[in-house]
Amino acid sequence: MLVSLSSQAYIFLCTVLGGVIIGLVYDLFRVSRKVFKTNNYVVYFEDILFWFLGSIIIFGILFISNAGEIRGYALLGIVLGIIIYACMISHYVMKFILTIIDINKRIVKFTYKKLKGPVKSIIRALSIPILALYKLLKKVWRVINKIKMIAYNRLRLNIKNIKTISKKF
Repeated sequence: MLVSLSSQAYIFLCTVLGGVIIGLVYDLFRVSRKVFKTNNYVVYFEDILFWFLGSIIIFGILFISNAGEIRGYALLGIVLGIIIYACMISHYVMKFILTIIDINKRIVKFTYKKLKGPVKSIIRALSIPILALYKLLKKVWRVINKIKMIAYNRLRLNIKNIKTISKKF
């Protein structure tokens, strides 16, 4: 099947875009590895997940732009897109994402420092009445258990008496 030059250019540009998207996904995995220290098994799982996502992206781009036909220039477009992303954009994207993460870490640390004191004070203030309530409820529970045991023993004694009386008849 012959494909017009404009269709080939469209397919090529779509696959270049697909290569850029794959590069972006790879950078997201790189950021997660820098932010979270993981063991080798997690890294292996992330690699498998990356290749799975990458293949879905490639096949999706090829299916949408070229009805799933694999052509040499399409593969070249994917490789070129990855190279363009890695050489021109990757550094800035990594820097941007890491800066956003750093800002979020600082906000969380600042918020934690500011709220730590008041929260501790509230917990201390509430712990005294809660502890007193707990002790009161514990005493009430003991009294209830004693009443329950007295009632149970009386009921058992009454049942025993009824049995002895009924045997006499």
